[in-house]
Amino acid sequence: MKHSTYLIRPMLAACLLAIGASLPMSGVAQTAAMQASQAASICGTSAVMTTTLQGTYQLEGEGPLPIALVLAPRDGAAGVGPRTFQVTGLVSEGEHRFGVSGMAYCTGGAGKAGSETPATLAFDITMSGGFHDTPVDDELRRAWPAGKAPKRASSVGTSVVHAEVALSSMQGWAEAMRTIVLTGQRVMGPRHVSAKVSFASAGNGAASGEAGNGR
Repeated sequence: MKHSTYLIRPMLAACLLAIGASLPMSGVAQTAAMQASQAASICGTSAVMTTTLQGTYQLEGEGPLPIALVLAPRDGAAGVGPRTFQVTGLVSEGEHRFGVSGMAYCTGGAGKAGSETPATLAFDITMSGGFHDTPVDDELRRAWPAGKAPKRASSVGTSVVHAEVALSSMQGWAEAMRTIVLTGQRVMGPRHVSAKVSFASAGNGAASGEAGNGR
């Protein structure tokens, strides 16, 4: 795997609940219909529920990675300004897992009857993770002067991500700033990266007044 891209390739993909399985890509028409009704409930005026989103995160020139996000309504969010959510989860890339945390909020015409402004779900999240004593590949080798890179190194990195997804299609974009620090205080970044985000399914949990108490 490419260590220097791990924090951004798994864009919205795999962001919550430890998910390691790919999502089915069949039944596109059925999925679209499901998206429309389920997405509307995320920012609608119905009972406050915890929502799970599953889809893919794909950087330019890279393959899609699975994503799962859990959105828990925050205390006091209902009925006061934009609906906001606490976001937590994991990004999965092979056998590696990366933590995700942050917030999401409804914007545009989300939750506003008769509004002509496109309804959007926006995310401000952080992805973080690291490796311990692993082989240094060609990408990581660039962090050292020519011929000075060790055979093995440890690293930790973070990606600060802003993403926006249209509720009508559950597709959107993500922009991220990534930084990786390696053994010997070698730093890669900060670097800007772009990605595409697509959610194939959404599920609602039972309504609960305790949903936002995890913060």
